[in-house]
Amino acid sequence: MHHPKPHNLHPVEINVLLVEETEKPADGSQPIRWLLLTTLPIDDFQQAWQCVRWYSYRWLIERFHKTAKKWLTRAKNFNSKPESVYSKHWLLITLLLGD
Repeated sequence: MHHPKPHNLHPVEINVLLVEETEKPADGSQPIRWLLLTTLPIDDFQQAWQCVRWYSYRWLIERFHKTAKKWLTRAKNFNSKPESVYSKHWLLITLLLGD
């Protein structure tokens, strides 16, 4: 693996958000505690909350891709044409994301 030489690196300004639920969830699970690092500006509560919302979408996206991968694997095992399987996968993503 090749890494840039130290003289080619530039400092990056980051913001740190600590997100904690203050009460235990009703279902008895552990309260959320996230330490988020971002290069996005955080000058007020709205910008901080936007970062938290975007991060929360990560889990939905990961679950979607895990499920899609499972179905793509099944389709390949049933001798579906790979082009058809992948085009359907991307069609689904496009429909979910909208315009």
